[in-house]
Amino acid sequence: MFQLDRLPEQFAHFYTPLFARKLLVTAVELTGRLSRPGFTQPGCVAEELLLRLLLAEAEATLDLYGLLDDGVEDALVSFRENVFEDLDHELLYEPAMDGIDQDPAAAVLGIAPMSVEDWFTPFDFGSVVHPYAAGSATGRE
Repeated sequence: MFQLDRLPEQFAHFYTPLFARKLLVTAVELTGRLSRPGFTQPGCVAEELLLRLLLAEAEATLDLYGLLDDGVEDALVSFRENVFEDLDHELLYEPAMDGIDQDPAAAVLGIAPMSVEDWFTPFDFGSVVHPYAAGSATGRE
């Protein structure tokens, strides 16, 4: 749960105990899928954010132990470039882009709903999101 501090700051008031539990379940589901054959791309914004945090933590740990050579760094870059369908979730770290998903042009660009309420909503019918976490991130407990 220390990762809550590394999520977009402007949404911190939404990071409730319910949100933290959903995030934890989503993290367990995501890391489980990463370790099984046939991994599929992240199925919701929360999974994209968690995978972003996981990759940053992996890179920092590899660097700390002197294991981040050019080959490993190239592999991480390649993984990042291929694991995400797009990088829309990165816009959440840009406060100036807040609400971009509400712009009519966003639909044309294919930007997924990015409000915190939608972070655990599957992107489409083929997306996998744990049933406990699926739905609104800000629902009442």
